[in-house]
Amino acid sequence: EFTFYWLSGGAGEGYNSFGTPYLADISRSPNFDFLAASTLTLNASTGFSDLQPNTLYHARAAAYGFNGRTWTAFTQLGSTATAAPAPGFAESTFTALSTSGVSVHWTANGNPLGTTYYLQVSTLASFDPAWASTRPFDADARFSGLAPNTTYHARVAAYSLHSGTWTSFVGLGAAATLANPPVSAAASAVFLSSISMGWTLNDNPPGTVYEAQV
Repeated sequence: EFTFYWLSGGAGEGYNSFGTPYLADISRSPNFDFLAASTLTLNASTGFSDLQPNTLYHARAAAYGFNGRTWTAFTQLGSTATAAPAPGFAESTFTALSTSGVSVHWTANGNPLGTTYYLQVSTLASFDPAWASTRPFDADARFSGLAPNTTYHARVAAYSLHSGTWTSFVGLGAAATLANPPVSAAASAVFLSSISMGWTLNDNPPGTVYEAQV
């Protein structure tokens, strides 16, 4: 919701009298090829509500001339954007998990197509530092090149055209990449009643739990 203001005239040509009707239009098109809303008012301002979030609107106004019984030419009033809501939490946030990648999903929460999002993943819940980030135009993105068998936290924000800044981050939870299977398993020492085995970690991080069977 926002309000546009205009002057009823100027010092050179004079001012419109009290009670002059004004026609105010807003449009997502700078050429006003289609109107998002239009209103009649007796004031030198008007408000518009129930607009699409995170959207740039252009405004114009015209005055009704009682003498000629017609509208004046429209005066362009500039443009402004509505605010962006923070993204929403998706029911299935993490999909297509692999040993080195994950797809992350969220909801637009009313933001229109083309909204820029800021998605971060980190091995730390504090995101200090963020391990990787991306700025997609859709409500999903995929990260590759991740470490295997590692938990990654994710959070996302939306870019607000109104403020020119990001919304607050929304935490999306965490998910772990899959572990690589160990390789080159072999017996390293054989005794009468015991056997020792070893294998290559295959890039799995420290702390990975292994199960050995004979």
